[in-house]
Amino acid sequence: MTSHDHMTDMKTWKISITSLKEYVPTIEEVLYSLDFEHFPTVSSFEIIGNEDYWTVEGYFNNEPNSITLSSEIKRTAGIFGIEAPRAEIELLDNKNWVAESQILLKPIEAGSFFLYGQHDFNDIPEDKISIHIEAGEAFGTGGHETTAGCLLLLSKLSEHIKPSTILDLGSGSGVLAIAAAKLWNTKIIAADIDPIATKTAKANILQNNIPLIEDNKSQDNGIICLTSDGFENSILANHAPYDLIIANILAKPLQILAEGITDNLKEDAYLVLSGLLDVQEEAVLNAYKAQGWELFDRQIINEWHSLLLKKI
Repeated sequence: MTSHDHMTDMKTWKISITSLKEYVPTIEEVLYSLDFEHFPTVSSFEIIGNEDYWTVEGYFNNEPNSITLSSEIKRTAGIFGIEAPRAEIELLDNKNWVAESQILLKPIEAGSFFLYGQHDFNDIPEDKISIHIEAGEAFGTGGHETTAGCLLLLSKLSEHIKPSTILDLGSGSGVLAIAAAKLWNTKIIAADIDPIATKTAKANILQNNIPLIEDNKSQDNGIICLTSDGFENSILANHAPYDLIIANILAKPLQILAEGITDNLKEDAYLVLSGLLDVQEEAVLNAYKAQGWELFDRQIINEWHSLLLKKI
């Protein structure tokens, strides 16, 4: 078969899902988990005239499992307490849509970091800390602003502290845990409520040549990756108190977890919060001020806010 024949025979499936903006990063993780080996491309965009809802599109060169997709969307939507959005699967005309869509996706530069996909492998700047995250889980997402905001705050924080224990709570695909590991080369716990996110994070950690620590090992440097609803997993408590906690989740869970997060931090610790919109900042800040925290720095990207807090 010639190269031209191969391209002609290539099939691409497209999945489209419209849902609340806050649920978009989870949808992206679900889509990515459908085909770990071939890195589907996922992009997200807001709906004109309805800023609360976004559409997520995923492109696959292998036919996605519609039963698994429906089951995972239903399960994760239940975690958010929302109705499961409808997923539409469409077989497109013969064309390498995945390759073409990846070319259009740009790497992320934030502070000391450069996040790139395989298509940007030859363009990594020498003066940046590089993190390899494929398009399906980090590029074109509605969560870019929150991730970038946290990376900017971590870059600044690296000039002031050298934490020995770090927790990335709500770690998602593991970007921030990986960033912290590359900044400080210490032990980091990456925890997420979603087992799909945990699986994705483990793959990304290994892809970035960072040691993945087994739960029962005493290794000092690397990342322990686990599934946990808040602080329910005992491993989180066993490694507390932390010098730094990063929580890039949603505004309401951040408020609910304010006391628990505070209880698991040292007195001179720092705290990075993100995943909140501009209209939600006051409520989140008030919850943490009640626990003795003060605002140390803030990053605003579009309508998304990322906060750096320090104990008074």
